[in-house]
Amino acid sequence: MKEANPITLFSLSREFVGKDGQKDFREIDGISDRKSPNPVHKAQSRDLKEYLKQNMSRRKILILTLYCLERMMMKEIGLTLGVSESRVCKIHSSFFVRLRDRLHRQSCYENLNPGDEFSGR
Repeated sequence: MKEANPITLFSLSREFVGKDGQKDFREIDGISDRKSPNPVHKAQSRDLKEYLKQNMSRRKILILTLYCLERMMMKEIGLTLGVSESRVCKIHSSFFVRLRDRLHRQSCYENLNPGDEFSGR
């Protein structure tokens, strides 16, 4: 004898009504698409890349691209660009020092209240 399996059907366009009588959301609004990139994360990533590229030389951008995205070793980058490994390392570390300083200065300015003085270290 075959076993019976219950099946539940529901409409994705069914609307839920809030306490005040307004339509709050539809069933489909609560389903997330995990395969598509999140547009907010995509925009944040784009903005971060643009922020990082501000006031950077082409060489620094190239070194960071080769190191971070292409996963090249500093020695390989040096050979590719015709500079020493230590020079690549120095450019790489100076980028992070400047970035940390920029982010620190920006956060200091954002946290100031009107009338506060900034001592600027």
